[in-house]
Amino acid sequence: MGLSGRVGADYNYRTPGVSSEFSTYNVQLFTRFGLVPALRFQSEKRLFFDVELPLDFIEMYYSWNKTDNPSIPLRQQRTQVMGMEIIRPPLHLRLGMGVKL
Repeated sequence: MGLSGRVGADYNYRTPGVSSEFSTYNVQLFTRFGLVPALRFQSEKRLFFDVELPLDFIEMYYSWNKTDNPSIPLRQQRTQVMGMEIIRPPLHLRLGMGVKL
């Protein structure tokens, strides 16, 4: 059993396709924490196989959005959101093989 932590970032810029839309920016920073149960199988002396099932359960994020719309005030063109969620992750299974040196 182990603990996992992942950090990520995402940046989007959308250029409008028609004249009635406005360009938008989106920046997201996030981190996820979880548990990783693992099984390791030893084969011969130097070769091993492992199976891991990572389970993320908490996600913390910060999101910053900006819309270039001149018809609304500047204060409303920018939004920032910070939050934390308890998530139900999809199941992923990791199979690995290694050689001890």
